Amino acid sequence: MLVAFWTLLVAGVLVWNLKRQQRELEDAARLQAESAFQKDIVYRHWAALHGGVYVPMTEETPPNEYLADIPERDITTPSGRRLTLVNPAYMTRQVHALGGKRYGLKGKITSLKPLRKENAPDVWEAQALAALEAGGDDICSIEEIDGDPYMRYMHKLVTEQSCLTCHASHGYKVGDVRGGISVSVPMAPMQEIAGRHIVALAVGHGLLWLLGVSGITTGGWLLGRRVHERDVAEEALQEHKRNLEKIVDERTRALVKANERLRCEIQDRQRLEGEILKISEREQRHIGRELHDSLGQQLTGAAIMCKALEQKLNGHAPAAAADAVTITGLINQAIDQTRNLSRGLHPIDVESGGLIPGLEHLRASTQALFDVTCVFEYDEQVEITDNSVSINLYRVAQEAVTNAIRHGRCSRIIISLNCRPNEYILKIESDGEDFPETIPYGRGMGLRILEYRAQAIGAAIEIGRAPAGGTRVVCRCPAQDRHEQPNESGDVL
Repeated sequence: MLVAFWTLLVAGVLVWNLKRQQRELEDAARLQAESAFQKDIVYRHWAALHGGVYVPMTEETPPNEYLADIPERDITTPSGRRLTLVNPAYMTRQVHALGGKRYGLKGKITSLKPLRKENAPDVWEAQALAALEAGGDDICSIEEIDGDPYMRYMHKLVTEQSCLTCHASHGYKVGDVRGGISVSVPMAPMQEIAGRHIVALAVGHGLLWLLGVSGITTGGWLLGRRVHERDVAEEALQEHKRNLEKIVDERTRALVKANERLRCEIQDRQRLEGEILKISEREQRHIGRELHDSLGQQLTGAAIMCKALEQKLNGHAPAAAADAVTITGLINQAIDQTRNLSRGLHPIDVESGGLIPGLEHLRASTQALFDVTCVFEYDEQVEITDNSVSINLYRVAQEAVTNAIRHGRCSRIIISLNCRPNEYILKIESDGEDFPETIPYGRGMGLRILEYRAQAIGAAIEIGRAPAGGTRVVCRCPAQDRHEQPNESGDVL
């Protein structure tokens, strides 16, 4: 009965964790789709504010036939270059095509009454458009596209005054829902990462179950042996009635010894239970590190983007700016909740990929998302083949950049990766506020994560004030042996 109860308990916890991970996966995909949509809306508004932009005529960008009634649709510069006017919809369509080729992120402007037949909705988009016209701002679900799973997201487009240039002939008025922007985020990369987490969860819960069953089995066996010994003692007492006092004295001493052994075994079992609790706490800290590295940083980026969107909309669309303020408040609440959880769970996120491209992507995304100057410098001879070392060095840089923006209020960040004869040196320097001599209570999670990442690969980390002010983080990682060869399982021999 104890084994059955323990099995049901571990299985229930595993199922709950798997369902929670699936929800988090879907939430992350939806957040990525919403971020892509918000990016599209930002540059659409920018183009609309300027009445469109002029670009050179090419085969990929011919004159827009739907703008033929605009007198200055096509112009010629003094140098003889021919330019054509690109409206927000035309620009968005080309950006979607480029993004689909490079990154696999699918986007589309569609409507139940499209001007272009290429913008006609597919089955899912038609159903989503009908639902948006009936009420609501957006809709999303996981669907298959060409046999692959995607998080499909659509947000309605409301007719504005600048839209009537092309759509007034269709009977649209300001405020009408004239279509939507569809964004499809591939789930395969996220599912691959989630698959590794599922394996880790299954192995961890399996070991926990095995440990519990072993404890229950061992305790039952010990208890059965003690009962058997007592039965033998009772039989011996019956057989030696004549020497009762002597036998009772001998058996009493034997019973005292047996009780002492049983007491020691109970203490050992208590110590074992304490170790199980420690293991559970370590697992919670591990999950907490995952939460801090991934969700906390994404929420911080989303809050900053919403704040920037609010500032851009203040002078042009006060109602939309108020909505952006509300969204920023909700995201900040989520950040606070994430921070509170991470203090107990100590999160770490795991991503894979080459270190140099990863750091270059970190530089580009930091500069684009947070509007700070970010520079990446590295030695050409840097070559790190150990995936674990690459991941942890990338996470050190990512955490240092996030802390510099969040706490240091910096405007310039320099990331450098250098190779020395016996070590790799990763350095992150930022201006802004100087690194404090003492860390306020409750703000040391990021520093602990940096130390954890460094310890995981046998590296040393230094955090302090930069020579010119601000903060400097230096991680020194022992260089890999060039003669190491991986075995069949991928581990280094």
